[in-house]
Amino acid sequence: MARRKNALDKGEIAIMKKEATSYVDSFQDAINLFVKDCELRNLRPYTIQYYLNEFKACLNQLSQQGIDIAVLKPYNVTDEHIKENVILYMKNYKGNRVVSINTRLRALRSIYNFLHKHKHIPQNPMENIKLLKDRKRVIPTFSKEQLNKLFRQPDLTTFTGVRDYTIMLLMLETGIRVNELAGLSLDDIRWEDNLVCIRNAKSYREL
Repeated sequence: MARRKNALDKGEIAIMKKEATSYVDSFQDAINLFVKDCELRNLRPYTIQYYLNEFKACLNQLSQQGIDIAVLKPYNVTDEHIKENVILYMKNYKGNRVVSINTRLRALRSIYNFLHKHKHIPQNPMENIKLLKDRKRVIPTFSKEQLNKLFRQPDLTTFTGVRDYTIMLLMLETGIRVNELAGLSLDDIRWEDNLVCIRNAKSYREL
């Protein structure tokens, strides 16, 4: 059996000289990468804006607690930051409700899952963070008296009054979302079938 040569070949030298993995260096860069991925996945603009609002609000809260965002890199964020500077800060200092805290945690989970999956950060600080338990409450609905009072408000002798009355009726009868309603056009009304086609539904399906 031939004795191995002491000198490394080009392939082995390339492995030895391979640079260490570089991680995303700023929170703005992390946001840009995440937004680009959201757009590639064709997420709704409202969903992307929700992620951005919650992430920026989180960074503002960290700054309020004396944490220098320029020094704290995305790859240095730990689960302790999430527990102490997000959850407990929002709960005990800001007095936020559980639903508000969970809303922020969901956004942070999506962003950090992406960063970790694509190796932009070495560890995922959200990996062991669970949503806070909350009691489910019955959402109160309008009484008939309240609805009658509400529907008496538009001035039906004016165009804007008839418009507002029509909008209120459509929302009451269909449960349509505000952004879905705003996206309707005359072409979406099927007069012959007494139907309204919702093209910008959250589920990406026409309703």
